[in-house]
Amino acid sequence: MIGLEEFDNAKNTDSMIVASINTKDNTLKLLSLMRDLYIDIKGYDKDRLNSVYARGGIPLLYDTIYTNFGVSLDGYLLVNFEAFEQIVDLLGGVNVTLTKNEAEYLNVHNYISNPVYRNVVEGEQLMNGNQVLGYCRTRKVSTGTESNDFGRTQRQRKVLQSIINKLKSKNMISLALKMDEILSAVHITTDITKSDFKEYLTIGMDLALDNIETLRVPLDGKYIDLKIPSGKKYKAVLGIKDLEETKEIIYSFLNPKTSDDKQ
Repeated sequence: MIGLEEFDNAKNTDSMIVASINTKDNTLKLLSLMRDLYIDIKGYDKDRLNSVYARGGIPLLYDTIYTNFGVSLDGYLLVNFEAFEQIVDLLGGVNVTLTKNEAEYLNVHNYISNPVYRNVVEGEQLMNGNQVLGYCRTRKVSTGTESNDFGRTQRQRKVLQSIINKLKSKNMISLALKMDEILSAVHITTDITKSDFKEYLTIGMDLALDNIETLRVPLDGKYIDLKIPSGKKYKAVLGIKDLEETKEIIYSFLNPKTSDDKQ
């Protein structure tokens, strides 16, 4: 799942979350890859992960994620800001819980682009697409446990879980109709067919979605803050201390041993 930021002709993938369904234990896992990861890119100098899509599209992004993290992808969804707003609104909004600092910040800054909607409050509330997008993009105020871009990716995972919970509350027929409405009304770039979507929905109805596991890369204590040249200036990136160790942790997260495996 890829969130595309399009400003001044730039096409940066500022949100990248890998969703993995495990049919052995009926679980869904979400792996967040932070945009500022400093990684190898085939045919280019090392750079931020979010720069890959603009250079070589989905094929290069697939290759880069596999080469650096050992994760083989078999489908993608790509949406820009407008499409994300539309999806949330078609769902009737989603519930988001804000801290006092988050609410105050969102009400006085332009992350919520429509001033009419800068009226969020502390606590849990139903938020529309414009409000949720602003929340997901916020990084200059702490979530209470994470700050900066780490906080932003945490917010994105929370919103995704809220969206999944809302979809899960529908019965199979209502869910299929809602997905058809979204796929017809919203511009989503994907290589997943409608028949595959319906198959995933059928599987999804049996998943234990009340306990979605998440993992963020880089891992705590496993990265270093770096500054690399960018024209006449320098830009901040996140270097992974031990890439092989990170690969192993990701593999164990996405492919846990079940009780059957241990016998």
